[in-house]
Amino acid sequence: DLESLRYRTMAASPFAGFVLGGFLLFSSCSPTDASIRILVGVENDTLSSKGPVGKRDRLSYEVVNERNETLFRGGDLAVFTDGQWCVAPSGHPGSQSFRAPSPPVELVLSKQESINGTTPGLGRYDGLRIEWFCDPSGWGKRKPGYNCTPEDDCHRAVPNTYSYRPIITSFLNFDSQRAVVFDIEFPHGLPNTSLALFDWDATLATFPSFVMTASSSSSSSSSSGKSTESSVSRRGGGSDNADNADDNESPLDGAKQKDTYFPPTFPSALSWEGSFVQSVRRLSVGPRGGPTVFYNASDASLKTVVVASPFVPSIHKKNGLQNDARPHLRHHFNQFTAGNNKDWTGTIPAFSPGLSGRLKTIRAGVAQSILLYEGSSGGITATMEEWGTVMQTASSLNLSSNSTSILSTPGSSRLAPDNAERNTKDKKIKDVTLEKIGYQTDNGAMYCFCRQSNCSEVLLQEKEYLDSIGIPIGYLSFQGAGTSSGRGKAAPWCIERWSADGGQDKKEYPLDTGTFQKALGVPLQLYAPYFCPNSTMYFKPHTSWKSVSSNPRLPGCKDFDFETVDPTDSKEFFTWFMKKGTEKAGMASFETDFMNQNVNCVDEFVEDSFGADEFLAGMAGAALELNTPIQWCYASPNVLFSSLNFPAVTNFRVSFDYCYGHSYEIGESSLLVWALGAAPSKDTLWTTENNRTETPGCEWTVDHEAVAAELHVVLAIMSTGPVGISDAMGMTNVTLLHRIISKDGSLLQPSKPITAVDSSFLDDSKLDGYVYGTHGLGPSWIFVSFQLHDPFPVTLRDFWPRLKTEPTLTSSSVSRLVYRTFASSPDCLDGANALETGCVTMVSIKNTEEEKAKERLNDSATVFIAPTSSFESPGSHLSPNVITVWQECPQSGVFFLGELEKYVALSSKRFKSLTCTKHGVSALIQGSEGEVVELTILVPSPTKSYRVTKEKFTIANNQTFVRFDFRRDDPIENTSPMVALKGIVDTLHSNAYRIFRSAKNTYQVNKRLW
Repeated sequence: DLESLRYRTMAASPFAGFVLGGFLLFSSCSPTDASIRILVGVENDTLSSKGPVGKRDRLSYEVVNERNETLFRGGDLAVFTDGQWCVAPSGHPGSQSFRAPSPPVELVLSKQESINGTTPGLGRYDGLRIEWFCDPSGWGKRKPGYNCTPEDDCHRAVPNTYSYRPIITSFLNFDSQRAVVFDIEFPHGLPNTSLALFDWDATLATFPSFVMTASSSSSSSSSSGKSTESSVSRRGGGSDNADNADDNESPLDGAKQKDTYFPPTFPSALSWEGSFVQSVRRLSVGPRGGPTVFYNASDASLKTVVVASPFVPSIHKKNGLQNDARPHLRHHFNQFTAGNNKDWTGTIPAFSPGLSGRLKTIRAGVAQSILLYEGSSGGITATMEEWGTVMQTASSLNLSSNSTSILSTPGSSRLAPDNAERNTKDKKIKDVTLEKIGYQTDNGAMYCFCRQSNCSEVLLQEKEYLDSIGIPIGYLSFQGAGTSSGRGKAAPWCIERWSADGGQDKKEYPLDTGTFQKALGVPLQLYAPYFCPNSTMYFKPHTSWKSVSSNPRLPGCKDFDFETVDPTDSKEFFTWFMKKGTEKAGMASFETDFMNQNVNCVDEFVEDSFGADEFLAGMAGAALELNTPIQWCYASPNVLFSSLNFPAVTNFRVSFDYCYGHSYEIGESSLLVWALGAAPSKDTLWTTENNRTETPGCEWTVDHEAVAAELHVVLAIMSTGPVGISDAMGMTNVTLLHRIISKDGSLLQPSKPITAVDSSFLDDSKLDGYVYGTHGLGPSWIFVSFQLHDPFPVTLRDFWPRLKTEPTLTSSSVSRLVYRTFASSPDCLDGANALETGCVTMVSIKNTEEEKAKERLNDSATVFIAPTSSFESPGSHLSPNVITVWQECPQSGVFFLGELEKYVALSSKRFKSLTCTKHGVSALIQGSEGEVVELTILVPSPTKSYRVTKEKFTIANNQTFVRFDFRRDDPIENTSPMVALKGIVDTLHSNAYRIFRSAKNTYQVNKRLW
């Protein structure tokens, strides 16, 4: 069996694929170096010339670690076609193929071969490729050792009715030793594959299928603390998760329980499903489900974390040569389902993601790949970042034999993010909503349903008011009654006549959209989720575009009656449609909404392998052609995955509507959106309580109280997504907003979206509230806590990027950090002793010899305690505690704190570059004309204290960077100011820069030349 053969074959060559006693075993990498790999065994029948005798072909596979410990154990391989299951039973004990109510059809092994090649993001792999065919006659081979081929009469038992349709499974082990991939492909397609009558959520091909314990596959959601974001949105009408309803109790009897297996390495799961890619602390379910993070919540180190997700199918190679018989495959993420958390019999708990059982047929050439990725250093945030980088690389590049891995191989070091900002946004087109503060009329906004007699004038006056208080908005998001004229007639917010076509009510909006935009003086973001049924001006017979209609009877689609474009016309239609906005109405950004329902409530999208993906690709392709960025709102994970290929899709809503409350629950949803290269978006917000005015359809909630306004502002800027305010005229808190923008309205964001800290995923944390974390330059880290019933220790495991272990000016075994609480710690006054006055609190992290050897600090070391929140008055528990942590510059001992009056003191949007030097710090700073920037530096003194030093300067113009160089006084090694100045001038002139003397150690650099 597999156990007895495992260790014998591991001693073979790094790649082994051979038959041993009728049993084929495949492995890759040596046991001492590997972190994760697949072991595969295939047991062949012994057949007589008259037909099959004995057992059918059996497939055994499991994923193991470097110690040969089983991480995941495979179950039966089963494929549904022509109304029946074709099964290759597992060779492991407990296979269910012979316990099924009716015997399944046999999957017969046709041939197998070794393969190798490369995949972008993962690098080189070795693998095993097995070809099967479904044999309804039970007679697939005529003699022992005979491999059936398409030319043979393998299916002669059903003449003229059953054509040869191979099913190919591939197991890939990568040299990186961090990833394995399972591929299943259908070169000739398959007919009649729908499981909709049996189980809408199930996969029609259980490959891979990993057996689980009953508790691991439970559909119940954990709501302990506030670490699971489980608010319910009321904006849509129908139940968003109606298709995900399932019994929490396992149907297993005692005997079946004994056959299940789940290793203690992964008793915990984090996944995402449904609208706003909301997180769940369990395996997700069905086509609206997403990737799953497997970990051990009782392991404080989070040492082993594995992400399982759909992946881009690989072009397999045999002996280094391209297999020309296999077509180039592009992933279609919307054919994916997270599965029903059961095996093919529906009785045994199993993790079985794959092709959705909603598909009526499988088109020729369709493939589905599942990736298991293990993080190189553990931790959920770090592993998600690595996995996301792999996904982005694999999706954005063509598969090539010259592809390289971003992962380490033995003896090399991985390119870790460290203090560098990930350049995921470089893959997206420029988006004004991600760069400038805006004003919104979304659901919950004061002017969403404008009831004044002249709403056009109201919004123009609002813009003038914001200008007068120093809040220069960069755009206006024009939604609500001014955009969705068909609202209330069918699916919520449907379009009957778009605002760019004059669809707004002329009594409320007397100015047409184009005239209004010109008067406003800033671009618009326009909104169109879908079209009202029987729209009169967008589809045939009134135009050349074909339409498709939603099916409100589908699970999760109640009340969603709408029309949209046929996928074959998608690109041309959206090009024509969006041009109306860009050419007639000053549209600079496009928001489409209810994306979950757009792709999951249309028969043509859910029943066809390519329908939804073709629809999405058409919209995104049109936007790219018009250079118009898109926000996809109310999206499920499958839609998010699709955006990997779309540079024009820049951001996703991760919160529920501000209207209904709880829009602060963004920490875990943002983790997935960030990993896949888009910006998370928190909904619109108020900066005051707006006289406690309730907007239509929005009941008053405690997070609309004045004391909670700061939280919404903080989370919006920390999300790195749009910041769109929506106060009534005269009601905006200018103090809060000046903390997040520069003088010209540019958003001063952190280097990554704020996400839930790793400690919040641990059983022992007992988190009863919220703790989110992000980082800026420096390095610096920012933590936001609220609604905490008890103090919460923030440890080094919560820092991402991880704190580096570097020798400092005074010690090789101590790393120094300082932290302060925004608006609560005493002011940092120029010349004051920073530690004695309480400007900052210092923390020294000691490195043991073992930790220095590992280049990693003790993750459990507490850096600070997030305090208990106040619960004295309504909403007071939502007043945020914002703590920033800085690490000293190791060579000089200086702490560069940056702009302390901003929530993000060291924003990458303010500092073009920031470098610790031997004598201090050097930075390149940007801003707008006349903007005054004040910087704070802590300088060590011989008395082991730190002196606060303030530097203030004015930026000359928008086309200029300011070069700031700070040198601490050093009695041992002193360089005159003239020598330092000459060095800077020579360096910059050698690169054709112009320098202007601005202040002490400060220089202006022409931005255009830069």
